[in-house]
Amino acid sequence: MIFKPYTQEEMYAIIILPNDGFSIQDVLYNFKVDQIANYFKKSHFEYVHLKLPKFKLFHDIDLVETLKKFGITYIFDRNMSDFGSMTNESVYIGNLIQVANLEVSESADSNYKYDISMTSELIDDSYEFFVTNPFLFLVYSYTENVMLISAILTNPSLM
Repeated sequence: MIFKPYTQEEMYAIIILPNDGFSIQDVLYNFKVDQIANYFKKSHFEYVHLKLPKFKLFHDIDLVETLKKFGITYIFDRNMSDFGSMTNESVYIGNLIQVANLEVSESADSNYKYDISMTSELIDDSYEFFVTNPFLFLVYSYTENVMLISAILTNPSLM
């Protein structure tokens, strides 16, 4: 597991590779996302030879049905919605779409100082971290303790 500084100071890209002999499904089954703050606190800076493929992620999802399953229905109903504290107009939400668009295009082969999680046995003593197998990619805000993006890349190839 590597915590790589991301675009803003308080944000980190987290790259998690399965141990040898294990699959990405094993990682998903055993990884405790609610412990990410502890993993981060226990990490330390090390120079790492990182080989990471360039990749693009795009995903969109209609959140209306998801929110309705959680009981949030009135804001989508023309007759029941009440946005009176925001506008005098009679309005409702017709659709709500979340879009995630991410491109990782930094050099695929680099030597930088990264946070390495000491709670993980994913890297050996050489501190080479070559991402050539399926991996879990997360974007995490340490200050807010929230996961912003999560993705599984199943077919990485180094450029």
